[in-house]
Amino acid sequence: MPDSSDSDASRFISANDPPAVIHQDAAIDPTGGVTPNTDTTSTRNPVFLVHGIIDRAYVFNSLRAFLEREGWTVYALDLIPNDGRARLEVLAQQLAVFIDRQVGRDRPIDLIGFSMGGLVSRYYIQRLGGLDRVDHFISICAPNHGTRLAFLMPLFAGIRQMCPNSDFLNDLNQDAIDQLGQINYTSLWTPSDLMIIPADSARMPIGRNLPIPAKMHAWTVSDARYHAEIAATLLNQT
Repeated sequence: MPDSSDSDASRFISANDPPAVIHQDAAIDPTGGVTPNTDTTSTRNPVFLVHGIIDRAYVFNSLRAFLEREGWTVYALDLIPNDGRARLEVLAQQLAVFIDRQVGRDRPIDLIGFSMGGLVSRYYIQRLGGLDRVDHFISICAPNHGTRLAFLMPLFAGIRQMCPNSDFLNDLNQDAIDQLGQINYTSLWTPSDLMIIPADSARMPIGRNLPIPAKMHAWTVSDARYHAEIAATLLNQT
């Protein structure tokens, strides 16, 4: 759900606009294409960040800077459109293409999804083959069982998919234990979340569920306690 108090209409962008992406350590060829970074000398997986509704990649600026200081290579993309008009499956396809373009089709990765981005990431893992390459998946305040707030804004398809008991969520959750149980999965969330209602909709019956108090939904991705837990989780190979 909305990941910022800024509801300026200028943040809504056309579905026909080409996806904007942020590249990290990617070689740009003269034609404007991106040569995948297939360097496997690093002992750490590259980390991909997936934002929520209304937001763009910049929401991760502080988290990205922290992870890069700690030695990770980090990538983030802008999902387009970012306002709930697109079905989440479509956004997950964008994520799949972005990952392949940045690091190729075979390199293991770690994935962090915030809010709606947690569901986009889950669809990529559970339905688009991401299960074969994702080692760690961390969702932050993801509406894994929906948010009642979505009932107030049911106009767009992507928002309807975040309503509790939507067909999209019921499909993802029916095999979540089997699918997510094959990777290192952690759900981080704040009990005072006013965007994901109820807040414990982020809890899952698999993996680690860790509530970390934060005053606002949007602040979790810039909270130092979340940063520390994310780094510790990514380093954990068990």
